[in-house]
Amino acid sequence: MTAMDCWSVLNIERDADERSIKRQYARLLKTTRPDDDPSAFQNLRDAYEQALSRARSRVDDEEEDDGNVSWSFSDQEQLSTAPDEAVRLAQPEHRQELPVHDNASPVTRPAIELSWYEQALRTTPDNLHAQRQIAQNQGCDELFQQHLVKRCLLDPEDNLPLIKAAVEQLHWLTPWQKVQLRAHQSQRLTQALLDSSLPQLRTLLENNEERTFLETLKTLQQQPWLASFDRQEQLEQWFMTLLLNNHDWSPALFERLSNLFAWDQKHDVYSGPMSLWVNLVQRCEEKAFIARQQKLLAGAADTPEAAAAHLILQPPALNERLRMARLGDQAFWQACETLTSDLTHRFAQALHVFAHADLQSWRKLPKKVSFNPYLRTYLFIALATLTTVNLNPPTTKDWWNEILSVVLTFPVFAMLAFHFFMSAWRPASRLFSSMDARYSKRLLPDFLSWPGHQALLLRHGIPVVLFGSAFTTLGPLITLLYVSMVLLWIILSPYRMSLFQDAVSQRTGGWDGIKAFAARNTFKGIMILMGLMLIFVGAVIAFGPARGH
Repeated sequence: MTAMDCWSVLNIERDADERSIKRQYARLLKTTRPDDDPSAFQNLRDAYEQALSRARSRVDDEEEDDGNVSWSFSDQEQLSTAPDEAVRLAQPEHRQELPVHDNASPVTRPAIELSWYEQALRTTPDNLHAQRQIAQNQGCDELFQQHLVKRCLLDPEDNLPLIKAAVEQLHWLTPWQKVQLRAHQSQRLTQALLDSSLPQLRTLLENNEERTFLETLKTLQQQPWLASFDRQEQLEQWFMTLLLNNHDWSPALFERLSNLFAWDQKHDVYSGPMSLWVNLVQRCEEKAFIARQQKLLAGAADTPEAAAAHLILQPPALNERLRMARLGDQAFWQACETLTSDLTHRFAQALHVFAHADLQSWRKLPKKVSFNPYLRTYLFIALATLTTVNLNPPTTKDWWNEILSVVLTFPVFAMLAFHFFMSAWRPASRLFSSMDARYSKRLLPDFLSWPGHQALLLRHGIPVVLFGSAFTTLGPLITLLYVSMVLLWIILSPYRMSLFQDAVSQRTGGWDGIKAFAARNTFKGIMILMGLMLIFVGAVIAFGPARGH
């Protein structure tokens, strides 16, 4: 760049002194910013340095005594810039020039042109006070802090100690700060300070020290740099994220924190994005659900909800499941349905806590335990009657009608007698039910009991013996038939039949497997049937009666 170019770029006379050049440069910097036009800014900078060099050379040539100039840094005159002439430099190349004396005074210049960018780079938490004092002495406190802010924002994690020192000593993020921060700058500095508390808070949650965690959070909330409304909202959002990223907290802690931050779950009063709040409330409900189910599992299954938790979340042995199903009422099955629905649609993540949960097997239990004992009794009595009558058939001509009438009518009267007897016997047997169950479990072998149903020594044994003694008077064959019926009653219990059906279904696919097999082989079956029919027709034609004619 030529000399004429540098004066034209600065729009100043060629004989301007150093002070005039600096003032003109400061004015042009207000309209020429590096962020808007880097090329124009660089040209302005080059022109400024070239003009300044020529002005100083001209002054040196005119001075008579060129060897006795004082360069003492302590003799400098502090820069006093009016508010409308304040300059904010944004690049490392910017240099804050010290003022010079007017034309009537001897010309002096500093030994060092301070670069506040470099000054900010050399700043540490330990020398922050001294560095700021230098900037204040030069009237460049705000400029120094601006470069310090930029340095901290470039890498907040590495500069965290410096940020904390600046917040404490320079009052950053408070109404008393000297530097002007934009919203995103304040947010990033606040985020860095909040993130520095993460390790401590996570450790407290992992150790279940919720009381200490709450006290630490209260102390953090009262920090001066979190006093503004915007940063309080940022704190709440940051805390929501902390809870969502951590599983080691209880619903009770969430309730206390809701009181601290004035959150209202019922009326959806909260801070931050709705997605954060919805996920946090869902996480809290999930934790409350898990805690309740664990409490139910730790206790006895004495309520429908507790029984459903034991049956679905920790399925016991098959006999116990059948017993629970046999004794369960409508409230029990409704509790099972509700628990399954919650685990499927609302709290699917809870299945990771209950690893042995089974959400489907319980649905088969009602069919396994639902049967009509009177129908089975009627069929057994009818079979016994038919067998007894056939042992000594009548000699009349219509003997078959007599047998049929006896087989159809006698079981009905026997069932009525059996019903009246059991109606009186059941209430009477409850008087000694606890003792009966205790001794039956000790004395009776397991094969006498149905799966899920304990055979009782007194309640079941007394009717069997009474009816058996009546049948023994009819002869040994009738007695043998009665014993066979009792054994069939034990062996062909509905519970064992259901287990047999399940085993067959697992091997064959059940009725669905049969339908699938039929669908796959329908065409083959039709072709085979048609082939057999053709063979039959051909055989009739070849070897039938018509051949003899």
